[in-house]
Amino acid sequence: IVAVPPGAVKVTLSVQDGNGEVIDREAKLIDVPDPEASPLWITSPAIFRAQNVREFRGLERGPTAMPFPGREFVRTDRLIIQFAVHGSAAPAAKISARIISQWGKDLAELPLAPRANTDGPYELELPLATVARGEFLIAISASSGNDHARAFVPIRVVR
Repeated sequence: IVAVPPGAVKVTLSVQDGNGEVIDREAKLIDVPDPEASPLWITSPAIFRAQNVREFRGLERGPTAMPFPGREFVRTDRLIIQFAVHGSAAPAAKISARIISQWGKDLAELPLAPRANTDGPYELELPLATVARGEFLIAISASSGNDHARAFVPIRVVR
C-alpha cells in the first residue's frame, strides 16, 4: 500500500511473461479523493467470494484477507461485500445497499450486517443463487442531511 496525495494519479500496469519481458502495459488516471474535503465518503468496496458452504464458513475477512479481484461470478457463488463510511457526517449517516439491473431497474434492497464497532466496515452478503444471469450494479448509498455519497460495484452472473 502506497500513500499518495489527493488529486489525479497516473497508475501504470505492466504484464510480464516468464522471462520478465513486458508483454502488455496500460496506464490509467485515477482520482484520489481528499478525505478532509468531504464530510461523507465511502471506501472502495471489497468483494470476498466463496464457491461453496465450506469456503463460506472459512472465509476470513480480516485485515490480511485478499478480496476477489474479478467481477464475473456463477450462481453458486456467495459474495460478501465490505466497505466503510468515513467523514464528519458518517456517524449520523443512513447507509443502504441495493441491487440494480443492467437496465437501471431497482431490484431489491440488500440487508447490511451490523458493524462490530463504530469504526468497522459495513458488510453485506449476496448469495447469487437468488440472482438471475446477467449484469448488475450493487449501489451503496450514504446520506446525512445534505451530504450524500455513493459507490457502485458492477457484477456479472454468467451461469
